[in-house]
Amino acid sequence: MKAHIFQLGNGNVGKEVIQQAFEHNASSDMQLKFVGLANSKVFLFDKNGLDRQQLNSFPGDDAVFYENYQPVLDQLVASSLENICIVDTSDSDCVLSFLLECAAKKYTLVLANKKPLVDEIDVFQRLQATKLGARATVGAGLPVIPVVERLKKEGKIVKHAIGCLSGSLGVLCGKLGAGEPFSKALDCVRMNGFTEPDPRVDLIGKDMLRKMIIITRFAGHDGGCKK
Repeated sequence: MKAHIFQLGNGNVGKEVIQQAFEHNASSDMQLKFVGLANSKVFLFDKNGLDRQQLNSFPGDDAVFYENYQPVLDQLVASSLENICIVDTSDSDCVLSFLLECAAKKYTLVLANKKPLVDEIDVFQRLQATKLGARATVGAGLPVIPVVERLKKEGKIVKHAIGCLSGSLGVLCGKLGAGEPFSKALDCVRMNGFTEPDPRVDLIGKDMLRKMIIITRFAGHDGGCKK
């Protein structure tokens, strides 16, 4: 069996996804085949698959400039591929309309990007119209969201949860407690990839708020919205 992956984002998280996908393919019958990769300006698509060199050297000479995601969607539809999976590793506000179009076409969505999940509640519900994976958004990939979804499916109501909602702030505070200057501690946390691309999102608590909204919504509650 094979899943055809179109990935949004080629930063640290995106590169790690690509690496882990190829490691997975080496030992599994379920093959993850990359057919596309995009950043905010260009995309690369080949329905026959992109090899590791093409992905690692992205954007390269064959990438196509675009102003919106319609050309990407057109390519996916024209390809007639089965088991299409859209993986969003970006930190973009601009991918939502594309993700909603993909959800309407029943493409699987796998999100590391929290922003689409904390928009208006009706947007979240539209994203759930297809198979939606978001465990990378909360708990550093631990199965927090699958557990919450299972509790909901069993008819249980989640009213209270306890946890550490920011590992990055935990590491930062640990370094400050050890006497490191704030600037040096923050640089260390950021360079090790513990923060969001914009570390201010962590420092003002916005990332923690997004995680709380996401958990709440997967538990079946409204959870507020980005406003």
